[in-house]
Amino acid sequence: MSMAHQAPKLDGGIIVIIWLIAIFAIVAPFFIVHSIQTKIKNRHSKVSSEQPVNIDSENAISVGTWDLRGHSNNPSINWTAKLVVQSVEKNMFNGYFDWNGNGNKYSGREHYQGTYDKVTNSVTLKGTRLEKANRLALGTYKATLSTNDKELINGTWTGGGTWTATLNSDTH
Repeated sequence: MSMAHQAPKLDGGIIVIIWLIAIFAIVAPFFIVHSIQTKIKNRHSKVSSEQPVNIDSENAISVGTWDLRGHSNNPSINWTAKLVVQSVEKNMFNGYFDWNGNGNKYSGREHYQGTYDKVTNSVTLKGTRLEKANRLALGTYKATLSTNDKELINGTWTGGGTWTATLNSDTH
């Protein structure tokens, strides 16, 4: 007698379970991806009152007042300024410097247009006009935004100056 090998019979309940597992395996990744995308979107849309305004992956420079200290070599002048960032849109921002050099011997307001490069974390500000200027000239200023987004470091300006700036604690 020959005995043929027969496959076991599956009842209807087991077949339904197998189909449900297969469908879940196909559909679940779509729901997981959607859930992750929603969480990322919600995280970026929330701005805490404790943080500076306008920080996200596109624009990391903060609206507010930055305390600037600098030095130029020719002539030798110690500078302070209030660097005010008035508005930010993506990687572009604008505002003004209120300059004071060597005890008001050099002073005035310089308006600027700025750009932020998120790849290099570099900031460039280009003077556009002067107001009530006493021995000031329009300049171009470059610096690196620190990893905590609260300091501008390794700054230079046209004519041989160096500078740093710190986001004023009253800003946030």
